[in-house]
Amino acid sequence: MADSAVGSVGRLDYSILAQPPTVHDLLLQKSNGTLELVVWDEKMTGGTDAVTVNLGGPFASVRVYDPTVGTSAVQTLNNVTSVSLTLSDHPNIIEI
Repeated sequence: MADSAVGSVGRLDYSILAQPPTVHDLLLQKSNGTLELVVWDEKMTGGTDAVTVNLGGPFASVRVYDPTVGTSAVQTLNNVTSVSLTLSDHPNIIEI
């Protein structure tokens, strides 16, 4: 029986400042090591929540995706330590 190779697990020391109770997050890692932080809102009354995601350190390049718009990044940020998002009823993905 062959052992399957498992890459090293990435870590991101992130936080969501003043996180409303309806805002949720999930950190995923792609097989190439890229981290994907999914952030979404479950506000029952509709509307939006503005949040800031503190990434826990500086990153040379960060991309933000909105899967309801398409597969291309909706925002590319350079040399950032945080990302500001306006959340509604669908996820946003921060790729690091």
